[in-house]
Amino acid sequence: MTAGWFVSHHFWFLDILVGGTTLQLLCKLLLAALVPAVLVPGLAAARAPRLAIGALLMLQASLLCVLEEKLYASSHQVGSFT
Repeated sequence: MTAGWFVSHHFWFLDILVGGTTLQLLCKLLLAALVPAVLVPGLAAARAPRLAIGALLMLQASLLCVLEEKLYASSHQVGSFT
């Protein structure tokens, strides 16, 4: 809840592009990647099946990969030499 409040009050309203992607989309991806990080410790303490915990960790890794790709997408364009 705290992370959602922080992101919404400090970054959500900004209308800027970061790496060719809107900041609102990046905030959504960041909050979506935060959900598995919050759930995994509780599931591990509750002795949830390892498959469920592994799936959540894979989901988080995939979301972080998408977030990183969105941030650096402009540098991957053809003709960009930075």
